[in-house]
Amino acid sequence: MLESDKDFASILNRYDSSLKKYLGNLKEYEQELREWKSDSAKLQDGTQRKPVKPLFPEKNSKSPMVLYNAMIHPLISFTLKGVIWYQGGSNAGRAYQYRKLFPALIKSWRNDWKENLPFYFVQIAPHRQQNPEIREAQLFTFKAISNTGMAVITDWGDSVGIHLRNKEVVGERLALWALAKNYGKRDIAYSGPLYQSMKIEGSKIILHFDFIDGGLKTKGGDLKEFTIAV
Repeated sequence: MLESDKDFASILNRYDSSLKKYLGNLKEYEQELREWKSDSAKLQDGTQRKPVKPLFPEKNSKSPMVLYNAMIHPLISFTLKGVIWYQGGSNAGRAYQYRKLFPALIKSWRNDWKENLPFYFVQIAPHRQQNPEIREAQLFTFKAISNTGMAVITDWGDSVGIHLRNKEVVGERLALWALAKNYGKRDIAYSGPLYQSMKIEGSKIILHFDFIDGGLKTKGGDLKEFTIAV
């Protein structure tokens, strides 16, 4: 799958480069380790940390193929009802690539199972290390790929903690998608409002949203903290 799209070439090139550099990095580590062991003063008072052995790329969980080969491929012989997915934070720095990479992952798994599996995912919460482009990439995936659902957790983000403390709300919002789409619960709101379109009428901008019933209301007075992009 990665080889099929030139926009993913950097992922494979990065991996190939790490393979080529591994032996050199290992020799550097061994030299640093010998020096560290020979300096008894540093060894005793802890002024210098013990060198860390470089991880062989094929055992590095961030290398392409590794997690798939170890954790996904062995499951192909089993029947799945669907997928819930909470990932994307490590791709924030390559968010524009993720616009294609995330849909490609979904399509790849569906090809493996030969079924249009429901795929419900969590939109990354706001955090100081997570740019809005990664959330936008996930939104584009939701709009472009059928039989997907996006659980929005913007209201539960933590600027200093990338892992939400309240895991229950994440599970509940994913469950709402499954209940509505796969278990026949038609009377539940399974998604928050999502921007649909806008139009200008005189001095006003009219916004339209999906997944609302009866319009939107503000809490605590007029809206003040927003930006109009032109």
